[in-house]
Formats: sequence, structure tokens, C-alpha cells
Amino acid sequence: MFFKEVIDMIDVRIDVMIDMNV
Repeated sequence: MFFKEVIDMIDVRIDVMIDMNV
């Protein structure tokens, strides 16, 4: 439950970081 939410948050952050890098 909580763990999945944390994973989702990290996933979104990684996506945003990749977007900003490119």
C-alpha cells in the first residue's frame, strides 16, 4: 500500500528529471 505509493512518486520524479534533462 504505502510502498506502492512511494514507488509511484519516485517513478514520476524520474520521468520529470528525464524530461528536464532532454
